[in-house]
Amino acid sequence: MTFILPSPFSFDHPSTLEGVNQHTECFIVADLYAKAPQDVLFVAHDEGAINQLADELSYLLPGVSILTFPAWDCLPYDRVSPRKDVIGARLKTLSTLAASKTAPPKGSGQNKERHIVLTTPSAFLQRVTPQKDLSQENLTLKIGQELPVEELVSYLSSQGYHRVSNVREPGEFAVRGGIVDIFPATEKKPYRLDFFGEEIETLRTFDPLTQRSLEDQQSLVLGATGELSLTQKGIERFRTHYREMFQTNVRSDLLYQDISEGRHHPGMEHWLPLFYGEMAFLTDYLTQPLMGFTQGIEAAFSHRLEQVQDHYEARVEGLGKEMDPSLSYNPLPPESLYLTREEIEDLSKTYDCLYTSAFKTENNPKATLTLLAPLVGNDVPKQELLKRFLKEKLGNQKQVHVACQSEGARHQFMSQLQDLGFLKITSVKSWEESQGLPKKLVRFHVWPLQQGFETDQLTLLTEREIFGETQRKVPKKAKRSDLFIAEASALDLGDYVVHEEHGIGQFDGLHTLEVGRIPHDCVRLLYGGGDKLFLPVENIELISRYGGEDSNA
Repeated sequence: MTFILPSPFSFDHPSTLEGVNQHTECFIVADLYAKAPQDVLFVAHDEGAINQLADELSYLLPGVSILTFPAWDCLPYDRVSPRKDVIGARLKTLSTLAASKTAPPKGSGQNKERHIVLTTPSAFLQRVTPQKDLSQENLTLKIGQELPVEELVSYLSSQGYHRVSNVREPGEFAVRGGIVDIFPATEKKPYRLDFFGEEIETLRTFDPLTQRSLEDQQSLVLGATGELSLTQKGIERFRTHYREMFQTNVRSDLLYQDISEGRHHPGMEHWLPLFYGEMAFLTDYLTQPLMGFTQGIEAAFSHRLEQVQDHYEARVEGLGKEMDPSLSYNPLPPESLYLTREEIEDLSKTYDCLYTSAFKTENNPKATLTLLAPLVGNDVPKQELLKRFLKEKLGNQKQVHVACQSEGARHQFMSQLQDLGFLKITSVKSWEESQGLPKKLVRFHVWPLQQGFETDQLTLLTEREIFGETQRKVPKKAKRSDLFIAEASALDLGDYVVHEEHGIGQFDGLHTLEVGRIPHDCVRLLYGGGDKLFLPVENIELISRYGGEDSNA
């Protein structure tokens, strides 16, 4: 079943589908996945859009591998590294794609696992670690395997893991006798290995806050904590390429000295190409992917490439003007780190591509849908308007679906409508479950869609059409209280942060203050003149790391 792609539909190089908007993109991706036997790569507007798409698609296509590939959360040519969780999400996607890139042998009876990869314009444009270099340093650990703890520690150190007393963050490990705790960058929880001599006796996940062991595991695949590893081979490549490219006094270059001695340097990812012979495209990790693009993608690509060029020129202009020569910043040319316009055009010719547009012309195929407008009527209650709408659509012999934002909203709607004689309603847990039911049943979903539409086969109504856009409340993103301390601990003493009201200050750790005999955990920030600001951890969203971007587009 296809939703909004016209049938028949053939891909030219490239094709454009008109009459759609960002709120219906999950149905475009689902149609592409249903139409093609290969992987699907979709470039959405920004990180918020790919996360929304992932949620919508997991409901629409249960059991399908849906991967997100976010952009670095720092500026081009920054002096800081991307956040560990961002790097972890990127590595998880690249590792999954690399593991399934090799198709099973013909005649084996097996099918290669297909994936839907959701990414942003910035992430799509950025060159990535070559597949062969990403996977060659992986280490698989299993129950019963013999491995000296010293060898495991040596491996972890070479892959960029930091040794700590208690593991709380991705990229950390701790050793206590025969127990080794590891938090891989690609996993959501850390792992605890219990050795009996040199044999791995048990392998469990554990809670990084309480340090309690959780679930038993049979194996663990370890890889690098970042998109580059300070292996001996990688360090030698960096040293050679850096000297050839910049021909500077490397003895006074702090970046060069740190890398040469195997130390991680803040922001070293911005010299990623120097560690490898040749960088890769994201598309290299997929097999002949079918690519889809959000509307306005050309403008988004142009904006990002102009931003990259501006930051590069600013770095070049600042060469030799640093107060401390050891902090000199030698930027790589943009084409080393990002795709060029010519390469983007070549990709659109190499792979089947579908561009989308909200506008309609006479030249391109149109989506087979009609976007629904809000239900309106002079002095007619919303409940009555909804009854009339559903009665009309059921009379047209179409499947009728209502997507609610929450379980509470679904319960409220169904309670109000269940006594109507002409209307039969039911709740469903997935799109798959809603198929095969009688057409006279109105199917109620908990599915956070933002736009309703109608096709020849179905009518899909959302809360937007019932209440209108102005009635929809978007709750402020809440932070779980048990994550406050963990989030603050991701900062190092002396790191610069930006407070929304007080500007740039220096992070000075977590401190407990007694106010009215009640202890309060606070983040202490230092400002010029000896001023100190104590920020309660429940308001930690007011600060962000200096040098990062608000948007991950």
